Amino acid sequence: MQLRLLNTSTDLAEIERIWLALTAEGAPSYFLSWGWMRTWVRALPPSVNLQLAVFENGGEPVMAGFLGHTNVTRRKIFRSKAYLLNETGHRPYDQVFVEYNSLIGRPNLPVRLDEIVRLLPGKWDELCLSGVDPERIPGACMEQKAGNLRLYVVNRMPSPYVDLEAVAAKKGDYLSLLSSNTRSQIRRSTKLYQQRGPVETRAAEDLPTALAYYAEMKDLHEKSWRAKGDTGAFANPWFDSFHRSLIEERFGHGEIQLIRVTAGPDPIGVIYNFVLDGRVYYYQAGFRFEEDNKLKAGYTGHTEAILHNYRAGNKRYEFLAGYEDYKLRLSTGHAVLVWARLQKPRLKFAIENAARHAAIWAVEKYEAHKGRKSGRKLAAEVLSHDAA
Repeated sequence: MQLRLLNTSTDLAEIERIWLALTAEGAPSYFLSWGWMRTWVRALPPSVNLQLAVFENGGEPVMAGFLGHTNVTRRKIFRSKAYLLNETGHRPYDQVFVEYNSLIGRPNLPVRLDEIVRLLPGKWDELCLSGVDPERIPGACMEQKAGNLRLYVVNRMPSPYVDLEAVAAKKGDYLSLLSSNTRSQIRRSTKLYQQRGPVETRAAEDLPTALAYYAEMKDLHEKSWRAKGDTGAFANPWFDSFHRSLIEERFGHGEIQLIRVTAGPDPIGVIYNFVLDGRVYYYQAGFRFEEDNKLKAGYTGHTEAILHNYRAGNKRYEFLAGYEDYKLRLSTGHAVLVWARLQKPRLKFAIENAARHAAIWAVEKYEAHKGRKSGRKLAAEVLSHDAA
């Protein structure tokens, strides 16, 4: 294999041609669709060092992915020259959080990890892989030996989902797939909302409505985060600008879904999803804060969105990575996503990784003392239960 690098500022037409050719049979996830990537690349400032890495065999592209190359600093102490897959290495621009990450290319391509890394040019200390799909390259070959490089797995997280085909097999009885406790909470919440008026679900049917729903979602999101003493995702103006551009450019392609759920005259919440090849990716939401904790806006809102997508004929409702209680309770299954670093033998990495393990141990001891489970322990339990 050979590696060819294309510049995002001068070679965008060639990049588009290659990307569309390699995803002609469908993108692995919405985050690797050309609609998402084109919007993301065009939104980045020229100062960002981002190139398309095209892996070729006999002069023909067989795999590709965007490579960021930058100096990374963690904990204000640990510095490295890093390559990043489909990220820039600059937090404001990576806050979009790519998931189900991979190189795009021909399925079942027999590629070794050492083949990939030996082609990376210039000086670098580590290759950062965020939210990678362990069933696709490079996730599928991360466990392979790659010379003297060390694989450091930062996190394995469950990515809960609802199997909408299972909902269809139950003729729309989604609640029957959940635990009795979760069913009870959803029914009680929905019944309380119905006292205000009928619970109704509307998906935006045109771009002006979609942008109006997005503005309402952002407002509800910011209010709920301010109530917690935090700022939320939209404190980053670039993040907001990117998503407005994405909605404006991709709504007409059927890739953007904004769902507004109401109880009579009152909003319950607005949910912002992506849709591609029958998979719905829940990305962000804004829910109205309620004093009564029996009113569960998230439970009721997501239930309505799930039923809407079942009726629309979609196949899977992705909650994306996380061990939040509502994701685990409302899901019917879990995938796994991995955050890892492929590192050259450096003393600084050994010190950093040891310090991180010590910090995780301290957090878990504290959580155990308080009678709580850390998110990491909860994720491990979920994953081990799935494996069993």
